[in-house]
Amino acid sequence: MSVGAFRLPGKAYGSGAGLTIALLNAAFGTPSQVGAGFNSVYHDTVGAKFYTVVTDGTNWYTILGTVVSA
Repeated sequence: MSVGAFRLPGKAYGSGAGLTIALLNAAFGTPSQVGAGFNSVYHDTVGAKFYTVVTDGTNWYTILGTVVSA
């Protein structure tokens, strides 16, 4: 098994209020605007959380990432 690295273009925002559809639409545009297969990273600078964001052109899908310190 091999492990590769990938980099998604992302944006930093500081809501601290948790991730909402309205925040994602403000950051990237609506799912229909960005299109199916769009993916990026949303960095909530206030909450210190990273979300991987993907759309199918209709809905947003997110995965919360955890910061691991050495």
